[in-house]
Amino acid sequence: MAFATTIRPATPDDLEALAQVRATAWREAYTGLLPEAVIAAQWERIPRAIELWQRALDAGETVWLGLLDGEIVGYAHASVDSSPQAPVPLELVGLYLLRRAQGLGLGKALVRTAVGDAACHLWVVESNERAIGFYRSVGFELDGARQEVAPVFEGVLQARMVRH
Repeated sequence: MAFATTIRPATPDDLEALAQVRATAWREAYTGLLPEAVIAAQWERIPRAIELWQRALDAGETVWLGLLDGEIVGYAHASVDSSPQAPVPLELVGLYLLRRAQGLGLGKALVRTAVGDAACHLWVVESNERAIGFYRSVGFELDGARQEVAPVFEGVLQARMVRH
């Protein structure tokens, strides 16, 4: 069965649907890796996610949507990280894809679209071996940096990956 995958920039009209896709992707990706309360709270965070993406769009950033047969199934968002500890300035701050859209090449296409061949870093939940494997397939490697996601995540650690 052939699927039509496309990538396009998000508009303000897409942000509600995008936030719902993100919350669903969190459930699919993090069940068993993060506390259930954190996963469930993503639905409550939809207004905050919309606000953050709107700010990014207003600042001239692009949030790239991955579509499967015309339906939003994921996104990628990169931004400049000006913090002194950033190993390179560009950070892939978000990449999520619904499970039914994985394995079609859309995730790799989103990474190519969002960051191209640029040096880039990202943070990944360190117990998310599937995500780490995916990021390795597009040139990222763990660099040894680790940090707690946030206190509400009950001690969950994330690891930094870098592509030079």
